[in-house]
Amino acid sequence: MSGYLIEAAAFLCTVALEMCILFLLLRFLLQMARTGLSNPLLQVLNRVTDPVLRPARRVVPSFGGVDWASITLMVLFAGLELGLVGLLTERPLPGPAGLALLAAVEILRKVIYIYFVMIIVHVLLQWLNPGAYSPIIMMLHELCSPLLSRIRRVVPPLAGLDFSPLVALIGLQLLTILLIKPLTALAHIF
Repeated sequence: MSGYLIEAAAFLCTVALEMCILFLLLRFLLQMARTGLSNPLLQVLNRVTDPVLRPARRVVPSFGGVDWASITLMVLFAGLELGLVGLLTERPLPGPAGLALLAAVEILRKVIYIYFVMIIVHVLLQWLNPGAYSPIIMMLHELCSPLLSRIRRVVPPLAGLDFSPLVALIGLQLLTILLIKPLTALAHIF
């Protein structure tokens, strides 16, 4: 195959699998935040992800309040993406254990990135349009509040200024540096 066709095929594989992972990840995060089913965004995510999640739940049951079927599917899709793109672009791939670890690290990286973006958007929306209501604002509030409220216990607002989003962003960046980068290097060893 020519270089352009390989690049196009790799792009299409990446987009399709990234969208699957993103939808599953958002559904998982909303479930973990105990978001109400009345949120229209959660209803859309449920409709989109149910066709792959229902059969997976027959094989991988939930345990300890965690939807392990969603996690398993996300890791499988991430591994499939890494493997397909690696094969199409002829990049060297780690072994099966390294590929599984790399896929799990990619999911963790996506979680950190999603929270990073959500916190920034949540803060901007509160500044620009305080008190406004929309399903997106409610979803952001429901997802960000558990993290930010824990930080507020340690770093309370000072003079009416809430520094919890700043502390959360710094913490997420530190997680990326101290956890994601070493795990990615470790995955390439296997």
